[in-house]
Amino acid sequence: MSKNLYYNTIHDDDADPHVLQEQDLLNLLEYGNLTDWRPLLRVLRAEPDGPVAAKVETILDLVESPGIAEFFQIKLDKYRGRPLDHVITVRRPDRFWGI
Repeated sequence: MSKNLYYNTIHDDDADPHVLQEQDLLNLLEYGNLTDWRPLLRVLRAEPDGPVAAKVETILDLVESPGIAEFFQIKLDKYRGRPLDHVITVRRPDRFWGI
């Protein structure tokens, strides 16, 4: 994790994706970078239909950056074996509501 990256309720040494709540995952997606996302991507690859993947799917509509939301949707589709030509574009929220 990035040294300066802090989330709502966790610090960089507590970032096990299995214990993160939706708000923490949202903060991770919005304020993190690829280095920060690697542990999450490993969990999503290992358990594409698991509880962490379900949490990520629930927050994708709330992510401010449509590019990041689409990146994670593409990754989930790939890990689930869906063809990449069946990619769903995540709409950009009009306003951030939080969780």
